[in-house]
Amino acid sequence: MSTICLYFALHSPIPLRKYSFFQIGKHQPYVDEEAWQKALSEYVDQHLEPLCETLGQLIAGSPERFKWSMVASGTLLEGLKTHHPSTLQTLQALSASGHIEWLLQPYYHSLSFLQDREEFQAQLELHHQQLSDLFGQAPQIWLNTALVYNNYLGYLAQRLQVKGIITEGIPQLIGDHSPHQVFHPPHSKKVGLYLRDYALSDMLGDRLRHAIDDSGMHEVASKVNQYKQHDKVITLGLDIRQIKGEVAARAFGSFVQLLLNQGHFQFQTPSEILLTHLPQKSIDIPHFISQAGSEKNLTAWMASPLQKEMMEKLEALRILFLKGNDSENLHLCRLLQDAESLYAVMNPVSHPKEGLAGYRNLLHIISDLTLKNSHEPIDR
Repeated sequence: MSTICLYFALHSPIPLRKYSFFQIGKHQPYVDEEAWQKALSEYVDQHLEPLCETLGQLIAGSPERFKWSMVASGTLLEGLKTHHPSTLQTLQALSASGHIEWLLQPYYHSLSFLQDREEFQAQLELHHQQLSDLFGQAPQIWLNTALVYNNYLGYLAQRLQVKGIITEGIPQLIGDHSPHQVFHPPHSKKVGLYLRDYALSDMLGDRLRHAIDDSGMHEVASKVNQYKQHDKVITLGLDIRQIKGEVAARAFGSFVQLLLNQGHFQFQTPSEILLTHLPQKSIDIPHFISQAGSEKNLTAWMASPLQKEMMEKLEALRILFLKGNDSENLHLCRLLQDAESLYAVMNPVSHPKEGLAGYRNLLHIISDLTLKNSHEPIDR
């Protein structure tokens, strides 16, 4: 029997107010609270609630063979707690059933691992405390923002006694090996490394995004069924925004049921899988990889001098507020470092609507935030 390691990613970036050049120095609020509440309501109504209903039905039908993991940014869980407590209670009830393993990531959905390892660990600690408070779990599996990974993250995980990490399964790095197994980083044999099968995951996500019924699920299930008798570990990862509405949620339920009915698959959490599938092979990933774009690296955030300058300005502000014990502005600066928001404003070709205007808007906010905390005039 083969095992499916399924996870859902939950995140919605907090929208910023439109901040013009002429507002620099006026120090007005940066977060668009009205837009945030609207976006969060749509996220809950169109994605999270329908999915939770389907997951509850799957638990009832196959309580022993269907388990999964979730990774949710700290800012999203914060928003649910404030604005949608009943939805958070639904997640807590599902979690209390014992069918969910919560995964650890930077609290602010940031790329902190690339810039400051102490900040990375600080955000992990914030997220760890939040998951403990909300769900009573002490997470032992990491899923870094955008699946960013290299060997050092594996080393750090072993040093901090973390059980495993999920990252992107890039064929060039795997060579002749099958991605459907648990690897380990070099010199870190105690850390399980799960490689997301992005071809199967993206195929499933695409069929769900365009679902009008469950017909597309047979095609995906047939692809997965190729590995039914090889004792494989198939890691599938979905952003829940790929599952929109009740029709897509029911289609996902049909996909799971198709695999369970065959009797050749079980769905387990990453920690459960490590009990029966110890890491056997090492995989060497010296350079940074991610799930972003076709190149699967960091070019989405750091390819051009302008991108690097933006990241450096934000990091300089974060360090300033951290040293000054300015918790309010530190929180704001961390919000501005949301990797998904930065991806949109730094890639105007793929995000033309948000891109150029968003880039200028963020520069204006950074300038205002800098001016607010400096007695010196700044170059606008």
